[in-house]
Amino acid sequence: MSEKPNKTRLAAIIATIYSIIIASTFFMMPIYFQSELGFSTSRIGFILAAMSVTALLSMLPSGISNDFITSRKLAIIGLLILILSFILLYFTKDFLEVLSLMVLIGGARELFRLSLETFVFKSNDISDMPVSLGNYHGPRMTGLFTGMLLAAIILRSTGFREFFVIIGLALFIPLMLIFFLPDVSVSKSGAAEYKRELIRPSVLIFMLFCFIFTSHWGAEYVNYGLFLKNNLMLSDSQSALYMSFEFLLIGITVPVFGRYYKRIRLEYSTPFALICSGLGHILMVNTDIYISLIFRGIHGIGDGLLIIISYMIIAENFSRERIGGLNAAINFIMMAGMLLGSVIYGYLGENYGSGFSLIVSGIVTILSTPVIYLWFVLSKNDLKAVSK
Repeated sequence: MSEKPNKTRLAAIIATIYSIIIASTFFMMPIYFQSELGFSTSRIGFILAAMSVTALLSMLPSGISNDFITSRKLAIIGLLILILSFILLYFTKDFLEVLSLMVLIGGARELFRLSLETFVFKSNDISDMPVSLGNYHGPRMTGLFTGMLLAAIILRSTGFREFFVIIGLALFIPLMLIFFLPDVSVSKSGAAEYKRELIRPSVLIFMLFCFIFTSHWGAEYVNYGLFLKNNLMLSDSQSALYMSFEFLLIGITVPVFGRYYKRIRLEYSTPFALICSGLGHILMVNTDIYISLIFRGIHGIGDGLLIIISYMIIAENFSRERIGGLNAAINFIMMAGMLLGSVIYGYLGENYGSGFSLIVSGIVTILSTPVIYLWFVLSKNDLKAVSK
């Protein structure tokens, strides 16, 4: 076994433990804000919006920093901020203080995530990348599944505020493990070099595809929980179990597809993934919980395939020394798509129902197929070999 896959394995262990610890927080926090702190729905919405905007604005600085400072150091900084913020939540009840801590959490979460992703990109040769990405993201998604189940158990015997302290203290586990990660290469690239790699026809089309595709995340952000509660009549704990099933399927799909990625042509796997994702979104809108869950699982399989496809496009078409900032630029577009989707599908959900909004987002996902096919055409003519 080569040294580089071993590096990625440790990063995957760290990401998995982190996912287990933090998985439930953003599902449970709105409940905590309302039931224990007495915040109004508008205040809760403002907190979530502020977190999203902070995460969006922090992406590019976080990604570019990973090209100039080692990813290990930045991941440590991100975790330290998260640990402090979660522990302080125990002592905080004032709206502005809670808002400030949640904004810190939103930015630190992106810094940590992008730092580990950059580490994986920079630690692997392109030939090892599909398997390494699968072995990294698969356990991470399975960690989200496990974390939601554990949180449901823990919250039966403890309160929310104590739970946040448990999360803060538990984050010391991945923090200690990060010190065993080796440093990766850094660069001194200028703005013109980043611009030259980004402003290419094929890359711009790929970003357009990412923007359209991730708009369905916005539909989920606003309507998913409401659909489970109001249409399927699920309790909070039942909703958590329903949501966790998708993470389990993604966690299984990602490493399997990563292993067989080179044997399957993108021209075939990408439309299949988009149809699974979109069709799953459309047909999960069924009042029979088991039928709904099956199609939600199909949606998860599609999204799992697209995780590997998207990250491999990034790895194969951007230079390694600037991959931190360039990956962050793609992630910026993805989150911008999610935020716009939140507005559009939130409006549709409010006026026509959460189910209708999810159906429309599924249709849009399928209709993004011609955009990615345009990328296939342009990339053959436009993309040049970049140093790995």
